[in-house]
Amino acid sequence: PMKIVNEASINIWYKPDTKFASPRININLLYVSPLIYDRAIHALYAEIWLQLINFYSSDWYSQVAMASYAFELSLNHQGIVFSITGLGHSYLSPLLQTFIAEYVTNVQKYIARDADKATGVLNIILISLQRTYKNLNYDHVWTQGYFAMYDIVKVPHFDRHLMLQLVTQLLASKSSSTEILQKVMRHVDDVLQTGFVLEGFFHGNLYRKQAMEIVATVKASNLAIRQSLQAQSTLQQHLFKMQHLQLAMKIPETTTKKTSRKFVYQGWNSNEKDTNDVVQVWYQFESNSFSQQNYVETCKVLLLARMMKSESFQVLRTQESLGYVATTFSKSSVGATNNINYLVVMVASGYKSAHYLHERVKHFVDEHYYRKVLLKLRQSPRTFELYINGTVNDLKKRDLTLAQETSLIWDEIIGHTY
Repeated sequence: PMKIVNEASINIWYKPDTKFASPRININLLYVSPLIYDRAIHALYAEIWLQLINFYSSDWYSQVAMASYAFELSLNHQGIVFSITGLGHSYLSPLLQTFIAEYVTNVQKYIARDADKATGVLNIILISLQRTYKNLNYDHVWTQGYFAMYDIVKVPHFDRHLMLQLVTQLLASKSSSTEILQKVMRHVDDVLQTGFVLEGFFHGNLYRKQAMEIVATVKASNLAIRQSLQAQSTLQQHLFKMQHLQLAMKIPETTTKKTSRKFVYQGWNSNEKDTNDVVQVWYQFESNSFSQQNYVETCKVLLLARMMKSESFQVLRTQESLGYVATTFSKSSVGATNNINYLVVMVASGYKSAHYLHERVKHFVDEHYYRKVLLKLRQSPRTFELYINGTVNDLKKRDLTLAQETSLIWDEIIGHTY
């Protein structure tokens, strides 16, 4: 992709579709605001704001979808993300303009139009958020495990337990729903008045000139771009100032050893129909970006994950019969781990306890794989070369769809791993 706008408060990347021959256009826009995550309650207000937008624009969403366009609004660790896809560029500008002016920046008019309906919607949103923060998704136990690990490896601004506490307080609050909505809207006004820093990616079946026309629409919208940044500063420098990594953050329900920086998180399976236990052991490495050495370390993690995958299946699943899932993989992206490399060993079982699985995984890594497999690879350079070739081939695999390529490049853009 090429950078077609490079200003102090705006970075826009563009890449035409040259290999999929797809008629689709994919656009991602990240609106960064320092006020969304300055306090935990403000992060909650932002979540409520987005869900109110999604509710009141649902009819508009359905009409747009019938014309093969899709709009999605979400929060990430830096701000608000617009994900837009469609079949033609000519309608994207007016649709985007309508969405921002009618719903994103003006949702309060729908709240004022029917106060009783708005309070009912707010109550539904708070109950839904409470269930989310309790991890009551009633999904597979390893999916619940991923969600629980979010507080640890993603290092969010505010951990799930604090957010759950705030939602519960709002539900039990003596303040009326109308008063809560007023507080939410006051915070939204502050966010809108302060303005945003914008980073975007245009990908697919459109020319650069057409992308710039949509950028002009975005600049002219009610979502004001901050103009007070120093002219000599770059957007990337501004984003770095907003990094919130807290590697020493205290996490409830964990035990820690300061010397080795190890901890164990234990959570309960909320799905009564799923009686399985799961263990995920995450080994933390360094960042996946910012220097040549980081890129080398990332490749090593990818290689090690490939080397361990078949062996973990063979030993933990086939030989020890611990459960139906036994695998090793790597995790490393801005969305999953804040650009920190992790090697993950996961085992799920329907008849072995999580405590027992944990001990066997530790034995597999420390005793079996390190001593009996990894050290012996020094004497088998040809075998090691096969693993390297396999990892290289994985990296060379072409994306199957335009959407997959969009997702990959967008992760690199917002993670600044390019």
